[in-house]
Amino acid sequence: MFVPIGFSLGYTVDTMNEKQTRCLLSRGNCGLDTTPFVPYRVWLAKRTSVHAALIAQQVYFWQCNPKCGMIHEGLRWVYNTQEAWADQLGLTKCQARDAIKLLEDMGILSTTQAEKKFGCQTKYYRVDPSHPALQAPEPDEFS
Repeated sequence: MFVPIGFSLGYTVDTMNEKQTRCLLSRGNCGLDTTPFVPYRVWLAKRTSVHAALIAQQVYFWQCNPKCGMIHEGLRWVYNTQEAWADQLGLTKCQARDAIKLLEDMGILSTTQAEKKFGCQTKYYRVDPSHPALQAPEPDEFS
């Protein structure tokens, strides 16, 4: 069962229109949402960490927004500084850095410096929605 945990930004089921409600109740191909607040999946936090689950959710939220980021090698990539990710999620820079490193080490989060050839040092991020750690757990996985 999905329980939104995090920052609601003023959206509640009572104040949302039908389209927003459908968006809230729908899920992508993996277990992450594209809703306008920062929920995280408890099962993902158990597989990674709470901070990593928040970062993964936030990157996925932005990468699903067609107005954000850039297309590189046919995929949408998004960017932010570690400070900006931390500010969005109420984390410290160190917590964000450690969560990003954990997600990278696990293969959940990919990074690229797609514009490096133009002298740009911007680091772009992308969550791999097909990664096994992002698949919803079996009912008895955490019992």
